[in-house]
Amino acid sequence: TALTNVSHTVNHLSFADPKGAAYSSWGKLKRIPAEVKRNIQPLDGQDFYTRHFHEAPQHYLKVISTRVFGSELYYQFTHSDRVASLEKTAVPQAKFAYDLEPMAVSVLAENK
Repeated sequence: TALTNVSHTVNHLSFADPKGAAYSSWGKLKRIPAEVKRNIQPLDGQDFYTRHFHEAPQHYLKVISTRVFGSELYYQFTHSDRVASLEKTAVPQAKFAYDLEPMAVSVLAENK
């Protein structure tokens, strides 16, 4: 019988091209509009709990590439989650699944 509690905290989760400029310059996030920034690292610092044995949290992410001001490439994502009930013989584990969206977003500066 698996009596494992897989409650967890996501300290940091983001997507980036390790060869890209955005990966090595997270400090540039200050230049990004707030509505984009909050979707680049939306799970950071969040807690996810299971309340009973034989339960496991499952996370589903939709990732979309986002070009900011014509140069820097970031990845925004949306998140949904659920707690799955498992058979008594199954070992619980937190699951993260993601889909890369075929479209992209381009954020441009607005002239006033």
